[in-house]
Amino acid sequence: MAANAKPLILYDNRLDDGTPTATDTAAGYDVLNLKDLRTYTYWIAGGFGTKYVTVDTYAKSSVNMFNQALFAGLGTMEVITTWAILKSGCTIAKIAGGSSGNCMEMTRTSGDLQYSYLYLEDMTGFTLGLTYTIEAYVKSGTSGNEAFRIQIMSDHFDLLGEITGTSSGTWTKYSFEWLCTDVDPVVRLVKDTATAGTMLFDEVAIYGGYIGTADSLAIIGHNFAAAAATVSVEMSNDNAAWTERLAGFTVSTDKALLKTFASVAARYWRLKIVTAAIAPRMAILMIGSRLDFERYAAGEWLGPQESIVAESIRSETGNLLGSTLKYTGLSFDLSFRFLTLTWAESTFKSAWDDYLSLLKPFFFAPDVTNHATEVYFVKIPDNFKLRMPHTSGGTRRNLDLTFEGLKEA
Repeated sequence: MAANAKPLILYDNRLDDGTPTATDTAAGYDVLNLKDLRTYTYWIAGGFGTKYVTVDTYAKSSVNMFNQALFAGLGTMEVITTWAILKSGCTIAKIAGGSSGNCMEMTRTSGDLQYSYLYLEDMTGFTLGLTYTIEAYVKSGTSGNEAFRIQIMSDHFDLLGEITGTSSGTWTKYSFEWLCTDVDPVVRLVKDTATAGTMLFDEVAIYGGYIGTADSLAIIGHNFAAAAATVSVEMSNDNAAWTERLAGFTVSTDKALLKTFASVAARYWRLKIVTAAIAPRMAILMIGSRLDFERYAAGEWLGPQESIVAESIRSETGNLLGSTLKYTGLSFDLSFRFLTLTWAESTFKSAWDDYLSLLKPFFFAPDVTNHATEVYFVKIPDNFKLRMPHTSGGTRRNLDLTFEGLKEA
């Protein structure tokens, strides 16, 4: 193994929990979530040209709502003390008849619009670059059906996102997403009218951001070389404006490929495939986060060991009558010495606990810098025993790993 090439594995797939939103008509999306190491279900484009496979990595069911107890008034408006203090052109009261329990009643006292706002600086969990969702219920009061706004602002009151509408006599939920560019945002509820009377608000909730970070692409079971395809990776936060993260490249072989790029978080990720005459296809696609080993594997890189799994029939006298080759298995034995405690106990162990130990398949590249075509789709063997002995007086740890996979045809 070259002295400047540390092994890496791509394991944390953004497409696993995402929702396909491909613009190309294609047969089947098993490609996005395939778990069987031995069975390929092809994604086949409807024809040649420019094709996209797109995934929305945000799934509301997989995120946690902020703890409403962290801030009085955020939730079902049972407590509105803070909202009542931070207001303009109105009075704030808690009344019965909310969408759930009590609600906030905003009564105009002056001005062309009235609002109440809440600082979220004491609410932990906001991360720059991630997307969050805010939702709230709105209903008309004595002012009748009138304009309102639900806004997210920076702590300097720069507008980060909003939804506008017209209230009605029925409690209606409104929501929108915003990209976090300020970790101390402000929520503002606005009665956007000069009419005397009231407007009602209830159940303000904020949901955590999606984790759409990616820094690598890997594909196996494709025809991109035969199709003379140019492949690139793009990201977006609105499914409209796209930014290229991995520049277009031509593929030299129809075997497994792995490419890396600078890490970034985004809601939408897509693979762009451009072909001139042949429809592209692929079996397994991963766009996600990789694990870079901090050290080179100990000893010489011997490559994979091949094991032939076959069934042969012989005559009674031992002569070979025929053989059926089932598959050729691959195995890799890697040893790492004197790993730092931080990397071994935090970085690696996190990947092990969350993914590798669950026997989910991943891509492995022993030397992506100098041997870019040596890419393997593998998993941890069944019944594998992880050993990470301490060394150097307890200041370092060793690690021995075994991967298994299949030889590509």
